[in-house]
Amino acid sequence: MPVTKVIASSYLGLVFLSCLLLGTNLTLAQCDSTAGGFSISVERIAEDIGVIEGNSGTTDLSGYSTYRVYLNCETAQDKLSAIEGNNNRPLSIETTTSFFQTSLFSGSNNVLANAISPVLYDLYPDVVYDSWLTIGIQQSADASAGEVEVQLTEDNSFPLSTGFANGNNVNVNSIAGATWYITDSDLYTNGLAGGDLKVLIAQLTTDGEISGQFGMQVFRNGVSDTENCARPYLSFASHGCMETSACNYDPTAIFDNGTCDFCACPDSVQVLSSSFPSDSVPGLSLECEIIANHDTTGITTDLLGNSDPLAGMKTYRVYAKVDDPTTTVNAGFGGTAAPLSITSTEPFYQSQRWATPHRAAFPLLSGASTPTRSHNTTAG
Repeated sequence: MPVTKVIASSYLGLVFLSCLLLGTNLTLAQCDSTAGGFSISVERIAEDIGVIEGNSGTTDLSGYSTYRVYLNCETAQDKLSAIEGNNNRPLSIETTTSFFQTSLFSGSNNVLANAISPVLYDLYPDVVYDSWLTIGIQQSADASAGEVEVQLTEDNSFPLSTGFANGNNVNVNSIAGATWYITDSDLYTNGLAGGDLKVLIAQLTTDGEISGQFGMQVFRNGVSDTENCARPYLSFASHGCMETSACNYDPTAIFDNGTCDFCACPDSVQVLSSSFPSDSVPGLSLECEIIANHDTTGITTDLLGNSDPLAGMKTYRVYAKVDDPTTTVNAGFGGTAAPLSITSTEPFYQSQRWATPHRAAFPLLSGASTPTRSHNTTAG
């Protein structure tokens, strides 16, 4: 099943967008530049694609995923007419590795959806996973359905088509900038949000993590006037921290990449719903770090052979942070005046290797699960 989560000019670009607005008595300054109810969605439509055989030869897409990026609109009548970037509103579409591009096409045909045709799929199956930019269409425009081809205007000194056609990241931040668009959105259906309130703007195939940002021109309710002109500037990221209690929680992420940081929040150290500010002595505080996520350590049994004892757990280390390198910490204590508590919403893990209150961890046992027992290991 696809995984979906909502994430919420240049001289050439200005010339182009101004042309779009001609006849409407609009200027760019009159358009609403806030995000409004617009946002970006990313959907993964293929995962670990594998080896593909076709007339182009063998294409190994093992470990690659194909994503589709959408503009989420406010109403079914909203129309997207252009996507643009420049030095004032940079445009980027990036991966941590590289994008897959079929060798069948060249030039701008290799970066726009216009050249894609289902008749090619049997002989050139890698075309299915080609990376491209678009407004609303996923193959060549169907005139009978009111569609029109997507156009590209770019800075000849820094063309986005050349780099993207070779699998590189798209970065547009020059004065001249770049825009892909459809002419006269009033006449064509490409940019219409429709019942699902979405307009397709890109397909990206990569074995990395994707992210991006760009400006858009949208006409609310499909009406080209001052009241309905919108130019939101939006961003997205496919991977990030999805733990809502983490310091670096990313509400736009659709896949967790294991980067959650529970210990770097400003002014206090946060672990889940708890915080530890320097209450009593300025310059002193408690800090923590997660040193193991046991869904990924590969530990499957404890020393007694019990199965999967650490599944779903994390191991934390708690530190006293001091104000000076010469300061020493020689005790931890609690009492009536200053209560001590170490709590978890779930039980702490304790290795069965140690049977008394006198517990210790030994490096010689590092091949087993016991090194985690001397720290705070819990599913809570």
